[in-house]
Amino acid sequence: MFPAGAEFMCTKTKKSKGILHIWLREIRTGLSENVIIWADDELFQAAEGQNTPTAELIQFIQAHGFQRNIQFVLKDSTETALAFIRSNIFAQSFIYAKNVKLMSDNTRPGEKNEEYGDVAQYLAGPLFIKETREYLGKTFQKKDTLKALIFCGDTQKCAENCQ
Repeated sequence: MFPAGAEFMCTKTKKSKGILHIWLREIRTGLSENVIIWADDELFQAAEGQNTPTAELIQFIQAHGFQRNIQFVLKDSTETALAFIRSNIFAQSFIYAKNVKLMSDNTRPGEKNEEYGDVAQYLAGPLFIKETREYLGKTFQKKDTLKALIFCGDTQKCAENCQ
């Protein structure tokens, strides 16, 4: 079941025995006035019914209908989130949107970064926000207007990691 307003990309078509088969992939373009780009390695685990804080937050969002007013672009890694942000689709979304916000968990086990190596897994949220702001500053000259939220289990540890 797809949510109302779902967007699709046609990836392939094939006609066989007079029947047209169409392969579609649900995508989130972020073409909305209010956009949240959410990077979290537990996002799709939550969709599979696992009981995590992320799952509870997604259930709350769905139960209260927030997705009607906000376009959530869900990414499960810093790499895929940054790929979206560097895409032409996001460029158009960023021009159209009145409010773009970033949301990320603090850690993503297994993530690596050229500059930080294995330590990047403990800094995933702050690094994602830093890299996004740097890119937006170079590309759109709008580095400081982007609001961000990092959620974590230990606020003191997160504050230390962000410095």
